[in-house]
Order: sequence, then C-alpha cells, then structure tokens
Amino acid sequence: MHSSTPLELVESGWLYSRSYNPGTGDWSALNVARFNVETEPADATNLVVSEFSYRPAEPFAPNEVAVSTDRDDYEFIELMNIGNKTIDLSGVEFTSGISFSFSANSLLGVGERVVLVSNAAAFSERYPAVGIGGVFSSGNLGNGSEQVVLASLAEGVIRDFTYEDVDPWPSAGDGAGYSLVLIAPATNPVHMDPRNWRSSADIHGSPGGTGGVSYAEWKSANAITDDSGDPDRDGLSNLGEFASGSDFQVRGTGAGITGQVVNGFFEVEIQRNLRAVDEFDLVVESSEDLMSWSGGGEYVSETNLGNGVGLVKYRVTMSGSPKKFVRARWMLRSP
Repeated sequence: MHSSTPLELVESGWLYSRSYNPGTGDWSALNVARFNVETEPADATNLVVSEFSYRPAEPFAPNEVAVSTDRDDYEFIELMNIGNKTIDLSGVEFTSGISFSFSANSLLGVGERVVLVSNAAAFSERYPAVGIGGVFSSGNLGNGSEQVVLASLAEGVIRDFTYEDVDPWPSAGDGAGYSLVLIAPATNPVHMDPRNWRSSADIHGSPGGTGGVSYAEWKSANAITDDSGDPDRDGLSNLGEFASGSDFQVRGTGAGITGQVVNGFFEVEIQRNLRAVDEFDLVVESSEDLMSWSGGGEYVSETNLGNGVGLVKYRVTMSGSPKKFVRARWMLRSP
C-alpha cells in the first residue's frame, strides 16, 4: 500500500506491516502491533472486584483430593467490566492481597468477567466449565482479614478495601464454602462497605457468572403476571415472595421479619433471597407512632441459611422510647 492518506482502523486487531525502500529494493523486517479500537483504560469507574473466595471449602470429592488437599488452592478472585466500552487491563495489577499483573493487550468486554485463580489444576477440577483468566503469581488471600489493592500505573489505585471474617461482613465466606459477592456490581458499590457484599447463594460460589436470577425470569418461569398478587394468602405479595426467597404457593415458607430488644436496641432479622439482591434494595425504617417513619437502621450481619436465602440483621436504638415499630421495604433498584 502506498498512500498519503491515513489508514483508518474500524475494529480492534493485529496490524502486520513492512516498509519498502525503492532505492535498494529491500523490505524491512516485519512489524507487528496490536491496535484496540473503542477501548478505554481500566479505572475505578469501569472495573470492580465482583466476587472472591478467600477461604474455600476443604476438598472432599475424590477428584479434587487427587489434585490438591490444600483449600487455599481453590481460591479465586473475579473482576467485572461495568463500563460501556471494552476496557484495556494492560498494566493492571494486584499489589496487596495477591500478586498478579495483566499482560499487554488484555481486554475485557462490556459486562464480561475474568477469573483469577490460585491453582489452575485445582480450580479446573472444582469448576470445570469456568475459564481461567490467570493464575496468582504469588500469595493467597488471608483467611481472616486482608487488604486487597488493585491498581495500574496509568490510573493509580482502582480498588482498595479490607474484608473481615466477622460481622458486619458475611461470615459464611470463612470456610463454609461460600464466596463473597459484590451486590449490584453495575452500580459501582463502595467495596469497603460490608453492606455491599453478600455470601453466595451456592456452595463454592459462582465464578464467571452472576449467581442470581432476575425478577422477570422468575415471573416468567412461574407464569406470574401480577406483582401484588398473593396466591398463598400469607400477606406477602409475589414481589415480596421473590425478594425474600419464600414459596409464593405455600403459606408461611418465609421467615418474614422478627424482632427483639437487645441491650437497648431493637434488633430485627429479615429473610432475603440471595439470588435477588442485585434487583432489590432492602430499606429498614422505624417509627414510634406508625405515622412518622425514618431510616437509619444499622446493618449488623448476614447469616447464610444454606438454601439460597439469608437472614440480615438490623438494629435501631430505643432512645428512651417505650415502644418502637420497624418495617422493611423492598425497593426495585434503578436499571
């Protein structure tokens, strides 16, 4: 090609080129370069830590034991692109928690996830259908508490948070076989806030996937057309049954909301569907007269019940009041 007009690339790809010297009739060595079109660098606006398993379940199945008996070998950490363009992970690295650096031209498409693992052979045995995006170069996630830092030379710190194995962090992540999952990752939640994390609905977590189900999918699967309907007549609407993880056809299958006074606080426990948390936000409000309601309920803990649902505990101060009323509302998250 001989032209003074710039060459326009319309899609990402590899460009192979040589230059020709008409005076000598010689060609240069082959030049190879990768050009990425419609991409942007990874930063704090488009890249999240969407799931991680810091103390997996002990290997039990014979096929797992044959590969590794060390539970640390089954650790993983997942990243997700929440932006609206393909992101370039070149130069992005974990500098605390684990060690791993993405190579040049590492791309992650819109909505895609990449899973990094401690031991490729062990991970593949437990998760045979999940692709591996890379292997920790060194280190493992701490079993109790660990600071995790994800950064790049170009953009600086992308994520910096410290998880714990005690309340208010979900305790089921500590050896019970569950992973920790970022709630509603597309909203770019603050990673340092334990309220923005839940334990996975399934043992071993859901690396490479959402581990959830949408309200639309649930309605379609159950032939439900009325959000406010109450087929089992237990006072909980179809929408409420989905959000709480109860059976819309069987009365009393959900724990609902329970409360008690503990050390000057009114503590309430509310059942929630761990697969539905991305779609619904739980709002806890209190009142002294059932007329004026205010927020401010303090998040205390989450307990995984092992069947895809969890109990979340909130508390509100009694503040000298002889009585306190608490209500919980499920609010559909904005798309």
